[in-house]
Amino acid sequence: MSSRTCSKNSDDDLAILVDLGMWLRLLEISSELVVGNTALENKSLCIGSKTLLDEMIARYERLTEAARTDETIAQVGSILQMLQRHWAAAEGAPSDEVVTMTHEKLRYLMGKLTMK
Repeated sequence: MSSRTCSKNSDDDLAILVDLGMWLRLLEISSELVVGNTALENKSLCIGSKTLLDEMIARYERLTEAARTDETIAQVGSILQMLQRHWAAAEGAPSDEVVTMTHEKLRYLMGKLTMK
């Protein structure tokens, strides 16, 4: 593989990771607002939609194998897949437990990604 191909793959991975990082941060913020608001009826606001999770997983899967083997990046994929399963099972009506778990997982992941 040429250095130009490696550079292109690295650039593509970086673009995907920046995009995922932005969405994860937005979801962390929105889940913070939802988890603390007992009066809010539409708790699905903390992830936007299951479709958004599906799209984030599709982006994650476009990362190169080398990127996905990184321990921290692999956690991104694992947590996205776990959230996808729980939110699919919730069928648009997440319980307080799913919302709380979502917030905790996103907060943990963002802490790992930003080294807080």
